[in-house]
Amino acid sequence: MINQIKKVVIPVYLVLFAFCVDAYAFPIFLPSPVLQNEQDSVSVDVELVNFLAGDGLLSKLDVYVKILYDNVQFVKVKKDTFLAQYNVEVTAKSRKDDSSESRKFSDFIAIESLDEVNSVKKFNLNKVSFDLQSGEYDVLITVQDKETLFRSEFNREITLKDFSKPVVQISNILFLDGIQKKEDTGNYIFTPRVSNEQSDDFRILAYFEIYNVTQDDSFRVKYQVLGQQDTVWYEHEYFSAGEGRVTQNFIDVVGENLPHGNYKLKVFMESGGKEFNAEKGFNWYLQGLPVEFRSVEEAIHVLKYLATKKEYKRLQKLSTGEKHHEFLVFWKKHDPTPLTSENELRDEYYARVVFANANYHSLSKGGWQTDRGWAYIMLGKPDNIQRNPYNMDFRTRRLGKTIKAIQIWDYYTYNRQLVFYDDNGFGQYRLENPETLYEILKN
Repeated sequence: MINQIKKVVIPVYLVLFAFCVDAYAFPIFLPSPVLQNEQDSVSVDVELVNFLAGDGLLSKLDVYVKILYDNVQFVKVKKDTFLAQYNVEVTAKSRKDDSSESRKFSDFIAIESLDEVNSVKKFNLNKVSFDLQSGEYDVLITVQDKETLFRSEFNREITLKDFSKPVVQISNILFLDGIQKKEDTGNYIFTPRVSNEQSDDFRILAYFEIYNVTQDDSFRVKYQVLGQQDTVWYEHEYFSAGEGRVTQNFIDVVGENLPHGNYKLKVFMESGGKEFNAEKGFNWYLQGLPVEFRSVEEAIHVLKYLATKKEYKRLQKLSTGEKHHEFLVFWKKHDPTPLTSENELRDEYYARVVFANANYHSLSKGGWQTDRGWAYIMLGKPDNIQRNPYNMDFRTRRLGKTIKAIQIWDYYTYNRQLVFYDDNGFGQYRLENPETLYEILKN
């Protein structure tokens, strides 16, 4: 829980304006961003998956290494060309006999636009494959940036299945970014999603293989998306004919109703009266959506103080799928540093909403909807709060009213005070001088 918004060392404030002429939209006052220290490592995503090897006897280990453009150092080599280079080494070591195999390679990323240098969406994807005996393995992945010499190491564990016997089996599950079928050969080309974080859209694509179901036989597949305590959020099943040694399977889950959280995809396959299963965990997260919000609708609902009245109504009327896209467009428009991967305004705004909900809620309203929540979201943490609960001196402040408690928020930067009254003693504070807050926001 956030107890307070951190202040910066230099007391300079950025005022990020959002159409002050509209009743819904006022500037939100944010502290200046603090520059982060550069990392001395290369941040990458790594994925390990086990399939049947091409010879039909060994077990294949595929190691995917995903490197974001934002995590390597680019150097200008020509007028319109920027180059980043890196080394990768992958070692698979058997726990059974300590034998090991290694692969080393170098790769580069060449771009022509400076805007791509700090992209957190574009990446290079490398794949390393080993044909190994079944068993338990430790896998060490090392990545080094050639320019900065920053180096990162990742240790992973995996158990490779024994696929050598001609019996029905199921492979590991691999999440995908996309699938494409080649018209000339009928083969599938797919792009792995090398991260257990599902985002950007409402689809969960996955691939797995079923072995040794002949063309004369069939199998049944049931797959589920399970949440906490194995709650079933999605379930589907299908029947299919076998294709011999290897039968490819692709599944597509529409996850627009999934709230943020940790899940697992569990696949059950039944053939010849026997059942086999595979599962893989993932984090369901929509890009730009704070983890404290369960849906895009919730995140849009609290934009009332920042969006214009026209923007706010339009966002609320969109379909669920459209809302996510337009949510991203909205925050791209309201990004004080568009060339970086961070959106300081978005992060600070939602952090304040979360704090307000936790600390300023009333019996009938969420914290962000109360007067104190409104003031906190728009101005941030007050420099000082004077609290006088049950102080009889304040009964005379309003004729005919008994004031149970009062809070006075001091904002030294604006040389103003906000006064909140609690008339009934239930913590439902009301802003007594809203004109002061409007005056601060309009100036």
